[in-house]
Amino acid sequence: AVDVVGIPEHIPEKEGIVRMPKLITRWEFIPKGKGVVLVRFRLAIDLGGNLPAWLVNTSIHRGPYETIQGMSRFVKKRKYKTAKLPYIKEPPANWVAGAEN
Repeated sequence: AVDVVGIPEHIPEKEGIVRMPKLITRWEFIPKGKGVVLVRFRLAIDLGGNLPAWLVNTSIHRGPYETIQGMSRFVKKRKYKTAKLPYIKEPPANWVAGAEN
């Protein structure tokens, strides 16, 4: 899993720019076998400012969806399709997600 926590005070505030006071995300990548990976994305956010919640909620789903679509295009590139990283282990051929081993 990859956890991301925003640190709004890390960069000085600028006049006329709304600060996002809260951002917490969690990405989980769960191998399902045969080259398939289940991606779970969780988000807790406070956008700050004076936007009404109903307006934010009409489009908040697009960000994660577009991010995953972009990630899907990215990992299909030849350079990443064949990449081997020491910290990523492929499950054995007979491995089943959720099964007791």
